Amino acid sequence: MARRMPAGVELRKGINGISFRARWRDEQGGRHSATFDTLDDAETHLQEMTRNRRRGVSVNPTPGRTLFSDWAETWWATRDVRASTKASQFTLMNRHVVPHWRDWKLIDIKAHHIRTWTVELTRGGSCSRGPDMPPLQPSTVNKVLTMMKLCMAGAVDADLLEINAATRVKPVTNSVEERRFLEPWELEELEAGMLEWWRPMLALAIDSALRLGELGALQVKDLDLLKHSVRVRGTAVEVSKKFTNAATMRQVTDTKTARGRRVVPTLTPSTVDKLAAMIAERGLGPEDTLFTGRQGAPLRGSNFRPNIWKPAVTRACLAEPLPTPHSLRHTAISLWIAAGTVNPMEIAMWAGHSSINTTYSVYGHLIQKDASATIEQLTRIHAESAATRRNQVVRLRSVPAAKDGPERTDTGT
Repeated sequence: MARRMPAGVELRKGINGISFRARWRDEQGGRHSATFDTLDDAETHLQEMTRNRRRGVSVNPTPGRTLFSDWAETWWATRDVRASTKASQFTLMNRHVVPHWRDWKLIDIKAHHIRTWTVELTRGGSCSRGPDMPPLQPSTVNKVLTMMKLCMAGAVDADLLEINAATRVKPVTNSVEERRFLEPWELEELEAGMLEWWRPMLALAIDSALRLGELGALQVKDLDLLKHSVRVRGTAVEVSKKFTNAATMRQVTDTKTARGRRVVPTLTPSTVDKLAAMIAERGLGPEDTLFTGRQGAPLRGSNFRPNIWKPAVTRACLAEPLPTPHSLRHTAISLWIAAGTVNPMEIAMWAGHSSINTTYSVYGHLIQKDASATIEQLTRIHAESAATRRNQVVRLRSVPAAKDGPERTDTGT
């Protein structure tokens, strides 16, 4: 007996054979259709669209056919974040995200496509970035993946997609080797290779673990040399004028998170002496910027890295991988731990980490607390527990042995 064609499905015959078209209406009454090779597939899809419409889920597939490049442009225009964040995200989107997904339809982007893309980014030389593009660090790949997730989430909010496929892609694991820690002898060589003008800043960075932008935002009044501490209130950033409409690219803004505003009480006496001598020699007042160039220009990372830092590293003859200014932050925190600071909460507070998870993931392998006190306490607890059990034992009174006699047999009578 021939199978009856269900309502909403029609049989189609063409030069390529038989196919089945499922037809349905969306929540606004618009008509839609999809063609399948088998009747079962067409009927299953039609039933799914019917269930989704009853649950209030959009069953209109047309928006998902929007090109990623068109949606990215629309989504980007609605981004409301601080100027420095928008500038860095703009670079990530236009250098890594849009070039790869430009001609893809939103509905065609699946989790396994995104996962393959992240692997290409870590290996380098993907077709969308050019055959000679170097691999990206895991931390950069994760930033790019975050931008993809945000963009796709916006498409879901705009009812262009039902699900965000990017949320099913896990971040790339950061390797410990990616972070450069300097040995004490390397710090000495770096100080010798650094121009004398910048040595006080180098000493402060090694003691305080401040980021380069935080060092650039410091004023003299942020130092409390009597208490061997420095207060972080803001950060110096460089943002393209098209994002800020400001007269200069360099701006001093609030720290990105509330935990970034902090007091770091870890300045050594030698660093305090260097800073005090610098302030006196340069005639700085409380409101003056602490670190500037010889002509009074404020510290800018785009100038400091190539013109001050890299020549100092070269003169110091440091081994590969060559350290960056951020390596001083990793080194400072590792020195805190080596000096006996093993409380993760304290490390996170001084470092300005937004979450203690950051402290554990980056520096947890360095925290090796002496467990002798714990072993002693465990031994005491076990001993007390054993003594308590011995005192609670109840001796059973002896029971006389049974006398020998004929064995009773149950006859069942």
